[in-house]
Amino acid sequence: MELRKRQVEDGRMELPDIYIWYTLLYVNAVVFLFLFIRGLFYDYIRVSVFGSCVLKAHEEEV
Repeated sequence: MELRKRQVEDGRMELPDIYIWYTLLYVNAVVFLFLFIRGLFYDYIRVSVFGSCVLKAHEEEV
């Protein structure tokens, strides 16, 4: 306990906190990019697959 108290007073315990914040920011960025790219991919599939079905159905009606 005394060692940890001395480390906090010396300021040496702040470094892991910075690494924790950087890690959280990095993980959030990776998750955001994954969800964003997946969303674009799903939109592309929806437009290409379902969009062509809608167009074909519309052409058959006309």
